[in-house]
Amino acid sequence: IGPGDFFGFFANLLYGLIPYRMWRAWRPDERFPAAPSDWAFFYLTIITACLVCAVVVGFGLEILGFVPFAVLANVLFLNNVVTAGVLAPLLLRVLHPRVSRARLRYTDVLGPPLRMAPRRRALGVVLVVVGSVMAFVAGNVVSGGWLPPEVLFDLPARGRLAIAVMPFLALAVLGVLLL
Repeated sequence: IGPGDFFGFFANLLYGLIPYRMWRAWRPDERFPAAPSDWAFFYLTIITACLVCAVVVGFGLEILGFVPFAVLANVLFLNNVVTAGVLAPLLLRVLHPRVSRARLRYTDVLGPPLRMAPRRRALGVVLVVVGSVMAFVAGNVVSGGWLPPEVLFDLPARGRLAIAVMPFLALAVLGVLLL
């Protein structure tokens, strides 16, 4: 266990929480994706969760001085999106009917969640998606050296990365809290 595990813990917490919350906002009844629009939203949730996970780990490990954000975040994003994009539909196809029959879904065990207003759900989804994309882009722009240092107050590289990424990451987390 090292200092980077702190960021890894929160990254993986969000990596699991974001798809659950976003899918519940889209399909409160927790049905298996059937329509093409369901599958499009399903993949949007996967991509969003992969972005947030990559941003949190990449940000944390660059702040600690271990690995540049532009390297680690892109590798993590690509690895997670390929793995989740291929395995998640296959596992859902096999496991979802069995878990439903066994009555082990979240709503079966703990009852239905509180209903949220449609505007709140939509705002939460938009904030998570926009915040994660912008945090990923901002982190790559700053860490990759594509932004002149004087644009962000001529701070050291870690300070510039923090100023560029933190507001968008906070926006994504706010979106998760709204869901």
